Amino acid sequence: MKKAIRAVIVAVAVCLSAVSCSKTASNTLALLGNWELLSFDVYEGGHTETYYPEYVTILEFHSGDEYVLTEASMGGTMTMTGRWYVDDDTLTLTRADGSRRVYHIDEAKFTRLYLSETVVENGNSVVYRYTYKAVSLK
Repeated sequence: MKKAIRAVIVAVAVCLSAVSCSKTASNTLALLGNWELLSFDVYEGGHTETYYPEYVTILEFHSGDEYVLTEASMGGTMTMTGRWYVDDDTLTLTRADGSRRVYHIDEAKFTRLYLSETVVENGNSVVYRYTYKAVSLK
């Protein structure tokens, strides 16, 4: 764990010494690690609802472009893996089956991550905004 923290600090220092990082590079660095879903907002037709997950959802971004999504509930654990890619403020998750989900990176901090996606449901645009907190897995 100490090596991972040092690697992140070195990467940030390199970016800062180069005057500025590209948005892609800074978002990529900010996403690395483990994130637990805290809540998600659903915006539809001018109305917003906030939901809290009934199960623990952990999203892990690994440095080799791999991600792991784990959902743990009373009924068991479900795990999905795939590849991730950042382009500016866009995060693309490609599952092992080839399907993709595209998110907008609203904000990526050391302790909080905010992602959103727009989905068309029944002819209406629905925006989902996810709030994650950084976690340490042991």
